[in-house]
Amino acid sequence: MTHTICPTCGRSDATERVLTEYAYKECGLPGVRLSGGVSEIVCAKCGDSCIQVHKEGQLLQLITLMLLTTPRSLSGAEMRYLRMACALTQSALAGLLGKRRETIA
Repeated sequence: MTHTICPTCGRSDATERVLTEYAYKECGLPGVRLSGGVSEIVCAKCGDSCIQVHKEGQLLQLITLMLLTTPRSLSGAEMRYLRMACALTQSALAGLLGKRRETIA
């Protein structure tokens, strides 16, 4: 554990603990687990705790790339993830994937 600044209150009384494994539910996809690259910050003053995913932007890009290049049917959660990650409407995503909008919905 190391001491760090609390992202909520800005005091330097927080501790950072590296997590060896983390269920990454924040991405909206079920079953995504991260091994390394994640820290938990807990503040002794305000009592807040938060999770910090290192290089999260690159991680989200990698997840998007894997979903787009894996030759299989996508689940509903994966379709929703792609729509949000690429800022696409159902119609736009359907057009890119060569599907009907009703299929995406």
